[in-house]
Amino acid sequence: MAANIKDEEERNRRILMVGTFVIEHPEMSTRKTAEYFTNNFFPISNATVYDYLERYKQMVLKNSDEIRKIMYSHKAKSVEDDTVSERVMLVTRLFLENNKTVKVIATELELSPWIVYYDLKLRLPLINEQLSNLVNEKMNEDVMQNLKNNESKKM
Repeated sequence: MAANIKDEEERNRRILMVGTFVIEHPEMSTRKTAEYFTNNFFPISNATVYDYLERYKQMVLKNSDEIRKIMYSHKAKSVEDDTVSERVMLVTRLFLENNKTVKVIATELELSPWIVYYDLKLRLPLINEQLSNLVNEKMNEDVMQNLKNNESKKM
């Protein structure tokens, strides 16, 4: 979808469209935003909408209130749901205490790896900043260990 855009000017135009739309419609999720743009303008995925919002924040927004509208309009609602927050805490416990990978957790809980990753990286900080810091440290350690393992396999 967005990867097919060869012209940086066109990509920036789309980023501005999506960012402006989300600020004007903070109640719409990234999924609904993607659906709206796909039906009315150009095909775009949920993940690309999220990416465009991140780029929009860097390109345009200087006002922290506007940034907050984008950052918390969807995520805050989701963690307010008891089912979601309980899942986030379960995923966190499995990751930290049981040393399970995102992929293993996703398989065990019958979730997509993206949801598990999203829970750990984006929802957990809204619930518990301290646990989020621990998760980030462990993820960084795991990445470094994987890099070392890959290097030793090459030799």
